Amino acid sequence: MSYNEKDIAILNDIEHVRQRFNMYIPNASKEGLHHLIFEIVDNSLDEISEGYGDKIIVSLHKDNSISVEDFGRGIPCGIHPTEKIPTLDVVLTKLKAGGKFSKTGYKNASSLAGLFGVGSSVVSALSKSLRAIVHREGKEYFREYQQGKVIGDPNNLEIKDAKQKHTGTKINFLPDDEIFKVIKYDPHIICHRLKELSYLFPKIEYQFINERDNKQKEIFCSEKGLSDYILDICEDKEDLFPKDPIVFSGKSGNTETEVVILYSSEIGETCLSFCNGIYTADGGTAISGFRKSFTRALNTFGRDSKLISEKETNLTGDDLRDGINYIISVKVKEPQFAGQTKAKLNNPEVEGEVGEIVYPQALEYFKNNAKVADKIITAALATRKARTAARKQQEITRRKSIFGKTTLPGKLIDCASEKQEDTELYLVEGLSAVGTARQARNANFQALLPLKGKIISSEKQTLEKIMANQEIQDIVAAIGIPIENLGAEDIDCSKLRYGKIIFLFDADEDGGHITTLAMAFFLRYARPLFENGMIYSVDAPLYVVRTKTKRIYCQDEKEMTEMLRRHPGAMITRLKGHGESETSELEETCMNPETRKLFKIELSDFSESNKLVRMFMGTKTEDRKKLLFGDENGRTNQ
Repeated sequence: MSYNEKDIAILNDIEHVRQRFNMYIPNASKEGLHHLIFEIVDNSLDEISEGYGDKIIVSLHKDNSISVEDFGRGIPCGIHPTEKIPTLDVVLTKLKAGGKFSKTGYKNASSLAGLFGVGSSVVSALSKSLRAIVHREGKEYFREYQQGKVIGDPNNLEIKDAKQKHTGTKINFLPDDEIFKVIKYDPHIICHRLKELSYLFPKIEYQFINERDNKQKEIFCSEKGLSDYILDICEDKEDLFPKDPIVFSGKSGNTETEVVILYSSEIGETCLSFCNGIYTADGGTAISGFRKSFTRALNTFGRDSKLISEKETNLTGDDLRDGINYIISVKVKEPQFAGQTKAKLNNPEVEGEVGEIVYPQALEYFKNNAKVADKIITAALATRKARTAARKQQEITRRKSIFGKTTLPGKLIDCASEKQEDTELYLVEGLSAVGTARQARNANFQALLPLKGKIISSEKQTLEKIMANQEIQDIVAAIGIPIENLGAEDIDCSKLRYGKIIFLFDADEDGGHITTLAMAFFLRYARPLFENGMIYSVDAPLYVVRTKTKRIYCQDEKEMTEMLRRHPGAMITRLKGHGESETSELEETCMNPETRKLFKIELSDFSESNKLVRMFMGTKTEDRKKLLFGDENGRTNQ
């Protein structure tokens, strides 16, 4: 095969975005689809940050297109001095173009998300159609684009006298089905982000109009910002203290920091971190800066007040995690993110600059609120005691093992491969099911761990009881999570023994309950596994329709009825528990990657998931009954 000069291809900006879209958006599925909306919303926030406008309207139309409208100054539409085309076209068809690169454009751009000049042009490149309507200087400008290119005469920007007096920009776009195979927006995701933005950038009105589903307009606006946010995510938690959120804020170097904190009696930590308005799911230097400085301030106060005795070692970040709920938002002049999707903040200087704000303010707060500090330190010492006991139990288990070299549970049926990315651990209901699964599995990469019925409820038991539970110990040891790290935000998923954790429980009420208990445990104590896409469940069929030549598996009664219509005279079998299945059936339906139906369990909204788990599995029966059966007037929450 020849290889010479003509084989070197050069792509223009738009061609590069379309061929390598993963460099600009998370993916071509649901996450990437919604990412397009928020790129345009971020541009509207830029205008408001400069003092122009105080409202953003997002509309979902019946054709599944999206409109984002602001009331800022409007994108400039005159001829660009160097590109010699309308400036509107520069913004919507050229990468690395925007007001944030000039000294006179956006002076406050460092406090906002998109600094790279690719947002609007990427949305345009990935849209089947995009329409821009701009109101400025008494005129209405209109331009239509397709796949990042101007439709019609590029020299003829449509201009007419504006009927409305307001200024601003409205972008309407329909994502390209050549890129996105499924184009269906989720109103819940849109509302969640707009509500989140109302807390991060308060005193701005965010409207969502859902024309597609004929829903009423939703409006989000917060006066107190993060303080309102922390109260919202903690509204149904028990034993909240202090009464008013703890707030630390200020600027050090090039970093503006705001932290709000509330404590509850809940096990584990709830942490949300943002940089320039973007949720940094993987944390980064802002989180580490807060944890180190907050822990240091507590240790200093604890020593000075004799709450921590001279014989005791300093508290660690792990000791302080139980019950803490906090949100940290930083604004950084030149943020360094891990990729365009901005999942992790990498600026090394931010850790120290956050610490310079948090440490002195935290120490001063504890001095003025000694009772709050006392409760925090007392809880931390109790947590340390529980984790120490768990470590000792783990050491005893290690010493009792046959070879003295492993802490793996004896009933684990391991696989041959040691490569995490290739391996799967099935959590199996009962010994009979694991016997069948052992014959049906691929021993090279599939491991099995049988569970004795229902595991302990993580919502109704103390951390000490949960850590002492044998089934939990087996699960944690098999996966490779240090038991003292349960509930930690920074579990290192790269060091776990398996790439997939798969629930293989019977398709009945008991199996559903075990699945719920397992999900609740991982949500509360090993959330990073969800965030790294490691938790799965088998969607096992309920029926098998047998013809003379083949077996057809049906997920539900509707599928079964349809198969009977197509194959008159076929035999039907209602599949029982996995322990009663034939080996070949279990292999086809649950174990073979080519034929099984496996779905990933994902968290789109951690705080909402947390609320639902607490409501359905916690100790407050009144809230649960109200949700399921309605209030005294028969109304149920939707």
